[in-house]
Amino acid sequence: MPILEVRGVSKRFGGLVAVNNVDLDIKEGEILGLIGPNGSGKTTLFNCITGFYRPESGSIRFHGEDLLRLKPHEICMKGVARTFQLVKPFSRITALDNVTIGALCRTNSLEEAKLEAMKILNFLGLSKKMNLPARDLTIADQKSLELARALATKPRLLLLDEVAAGLNPKETDEVIALLRKIQESGVTLFVVEHVMKAIMTLADRIIVLHHGSKIAEGAPSEIATNKEVIEAYLGREYRA
Repeated sequence: MPILEVRGVSKRFGGLVAVNNVDLDIKEGEILGLIGPNGSGKTTLFNCITGFYRPESGSIRFHGEDLLRLKPHEICMKGVARTFQLVKPFSRITALDNVTIGALCRTNSLEEAKLEAMKILNFLGLSKKMNLPARDLTIADQKSLELARALATKPRLLLLDEVAAGLNPKETDEVIALLRKIQESGVTLFVVEHVMKAIMTLADRIIVLHHGSKIAEGAPSEIATNKEVIEAYLGREYRA
């Protein structure tokens, strides 16, 4: 059984169909990529899965359990966490305290939460910066902090929304290595990304949305040579 099953999900905003009858499965342990032009419905689909939006139709099941009636924090407690396009740390408190807040969803003990936060910061290479205010971190480190805060909730499925956006090539390589490390720790990843190097390197499979509809699904090599995907998103001059 897939870890996540999405069937016939549609979301409208007035007359705009943002997500149109989308089906997808995510297998436990894989990295599934989600790409498409701006406005194609990627973040809206994430918002439906994580409870921020209620779709007009369809079903979303995590380990066979219906998520549609649950609120975002309840979905998080089931083991589904996410990051956002724009990082929003609590800027005035330390990196450690930011991650501790995430860890407190699994324990009522502040001491236990801090120990878990320190463990995760060390895992992601941020232990030397744990006592810095979040606003003093670089954008790359703030993105890692966002990852750390999500991981502190102990997810089984982690949805990542453009985690490599705004990073230079070296930082992108570091994020790719970091996500591989997270996958190897046992977390399944669902990744929205515009940085083709990142998504083509990371993903086991890729789904492509266009105008809210799924137009392709397959291995990165298949997506890179799909004529419909090239026309809609990658561009005529794209080469894998």
